[in-house]
Amino acid sequence: MKVHTAAFPDARAGQALLLVTMIVTGVLAVMGLAWRSTGDAALATSFSRRLGELATVEGRAVAAGVRRLETGAPPEGATRYVVRVPNVSGTLVPVVVEYRRSASRDRGKATRWQVRARAASRREAKRLPPLPETFAPERD
Repeated sequence: MKVHTAAFPDARAGQALLLVTMIVTGVLAVMGLAWRSTGDAALATSFSRRLGELATVEGRAVAAGVRRLETGAPPEGATRYVVRVPNVSGTLVPVVVEYRRSASRDRGKATRWQVRARAASRREAKRLPPLPETFAPERD
């Protein structure tokens, strides 16, 4: 069936407008998708870098805690301390180091300790005592 354009004189112009609208909509959709995926990739990279930096800071804090443990056992009751360790850029970051004694079933075995580290809140950084240089008992 043949369509008579005499009955619809603006049909060709309408079809062209519809085609242009579809093309522009498609191009804008692709650009929006590319923009969003680029932003998501940048955010993921930033998050990954920040997570790696935090892991480095916490690892340094655990290492400091283990070094103190080699000098002796922490005093009873005081099992959380604040230590300031440098991050990747060199800024000192407060980190909470927590000591937990593991229950040993065998009396002959040495005491086992767990050392954990996590980022300190501002309140914890002010309230908790600093990690001492040593846990060795003081000699008179």
